[in-house]
Amino acid sequence: MRHHPADPALRSTTDALDLTRYDVVIVLGPDPRPGRGDPDDRTLVTLLHLRAREEEGGRHVPVVTEMADDRNRLIAPRHPWADFVVSGRLVGLLMTQISQNPHLTAVFEELLSPAGNTLHLRPASHYVTTGRTTSFAAVAASAARRGECAIGYRSATASGHGMRVNPPKAHVRYWHARDQVVLIAPGD
Repeated sequence: MRHHPADPALRSTTDALDLTRYDVVIVLGPDPRPGRGDPDDRTLVTLLHLRAREEEGGRHVPVVTEMADDRNRLIAPRHPWADFVVSGRLVGLLMTQISQNPHLTAVFEELLSPAGNTLHLRPASHYVTTGRTTSFAAVAASAARRGECAIGYRSATASGHGMRVNPPKAHVRYWHARDQVVLIAPGD
């Protein structure tokens, strides 16, 4: 990890970076302050400079971007294979988690990288026989045999969205045909 203190909104700053040396670029925006305008303006300019550099060099680098205003995500230059635009609140939460437990760095790198594992919702019938009562431990074991990690489920019959994350392994429930399992697994 390298930190480059400079004005990233200047093209000369992004021109000075050797993007071939990085697996990912993180752009953290300035803190919003009264009288300074929209802090995302500078972040958006930085993204445009990075994209121009990528087009010139022919190598695309994933960019994780902090936006102060979530509405600006819609106008941010993005590529479907790599970019992940997040709010300042999420970045703060991630940094807090990492500072409290540095071992989580590898988990977040895996989940946030374009080539890493991702979250999936898959039919419960891939992991258990539906129409029966089964423990979540059985679901987790079935997922593990497939090289996946079951972290929860979505009930088709529960009120609201029916999402349950991190249920106890001993949790026993009736699995319906339309239930889904929440997994961390390789991308499809």
